[in-house]
Amino acid sequence: MTTEKRYKLILFSFATFFTSFGNALAIYTDVGTAPWSAANLNISNTLNSLQNFITVTPGNAFNFILFIFFICNKLMEKESFSFKKDSLVLIYVIVVGRLIDFFLFIFPIISLPDYIYLLNVFYSIFGTLLIGLALLLFIRANITYLPVDDFIKNITFYFFKGNIRNSTFVFFAFGLLLAIVSGLIGGSVVAINYITIILLIIFSPITNFLDNHLTFIDAKLESFKNTNDIS
Repeated sequence: MTTEKRYKLILFSFATFFTSFGNALAIYTDVGTAPWSAANLNISNTLNSLQNFITVTPGNAFNFILFIFFICNKLMEKESFSFKKDSLVLIYVIVVGRLIDFFLFIFPIISLPDYIYLLNVFYSIFGTLLIGLALLLFIRANITYLPVDDFIKNITFYFFKGNIRNSTFVFFAFGLLLAIVSGLIGGSVVAINYITIILLIIFSPITNFLDNHLTFIDAKLESFKNTNDIS
């Protein structure tokens, strides 16, 4: 394995941890979560209220949403299903969903403090920022994408002329709408309040800020490319 591939694998591993831990941390708080974390929670609650055969966890809801994004990506890219490539993506989606549920299981066991309001606000904001950082690392690692990250990449390219700030804002706004609609169907909208609106507003500019300050990673990847060209 080349140094460049090892470096990208490290980025990919951090991205996997950040997106799993960040989603779980945002869901764990009850003061208002990021729009898509709220969507996961409302969808899981609604599906559980409509049936009693299986328990739909936030990780399961995450998998369900990402499967929808997977289909949308195929339609936008006009790609047919590739068993080898796409099966690995879907398996990875399931793994991340299980990691989210794992962290949600672990937090109460380690007694992660949740009795201070401002601390819960911090969990929600910090978890959302980790999700944004994970997106940027996934793009740079370019090994495989979660369908949600691939979806953002696609709409950024196809509809927003490369403007990730606008694409992520619209994406999160849609997540908020889905969270509200699914909650209403289930009879109770949860995990949405003014914190959710704040996160909707600040996610795009902060993601853009982080993107502009990850140039050291870009420079490192470019140095690997130049080394390979010389050799």
